[in-house]
Amino acid sequence: MILNLAGTSKNSFEIGETNATYSLKLAKSASMTSNLTLTLPTSNGLNGDVLQTNGSGVLSWKSGTCGVEAFGEIHLHDGTTAQTIPSGTTYTKLTSFQHNGYGVNCTPNVANNKIIITSAGYYVVNGSFSFESNRSNIIIKASVFLNGVEQDQIHFGKKIASAGDVGCGSFTGVIQVPTVNADIDVRVRHDYGSTVDIIMLYSNFNVEFLNSI
Repeated sequence: MILNLAGTSKNSFEIGETNATYSLKLAKSASMTSNLTLTLPTSNGLNGDVLQTNGSGVLSWKSGTCGVEAFGEIHLHDGTTAQTIPSGTTYTKLTSFQHNGYGVNCTPNVANNKIIITSAGYYVVNGSFSFESNRSNIIIKASVFLNGVEQDQIHFGKKIASAGDVGCGSFTGVIQVPTVNADIDVRVRHDYGSTVDIIMLYSNFNVEFLNSI
């Protein structure tokens, strides 16, 4: 093997076998104003991986798969059992959901009624809900919580005019999941002066991977 500088300006170098017809050339940008050091990974990576940088020149392998790396869908209630929501401004977590559709990096936690995200990144969160209540003239608000903190940009509010009416609402938004093993759940509250019973009908809550951090 031979290693040659290509040209006198040292803008590139060339690697090739002795007397070989073809070679490999690496060239720097003509607009560089300082030295640049890139540290390569210590392994070959996996099929489909791409190189990523930590911003300081250290390169590592990352999956190059586009699209959904994590997806979760939960049915928020059984459609028959009432859940009592206390009065006041405190949110109550929706309970007793069934789960399906879980993929890589997305795990249900049925005991705690939440979705566990095992990979940091940006996620699209959306939900569509229908429910009944035993009270009239109330506004029910549903909101997404990440690690116990309300995500103000992902919520909806719906007024129920009469007891027994079916209320419908939906929300969608993007959240940043900064750490591994983060939990996401849906909670509700209302503006009525005493407890309210709600029955969640056909209601879905979805989490879908968007992009890495």
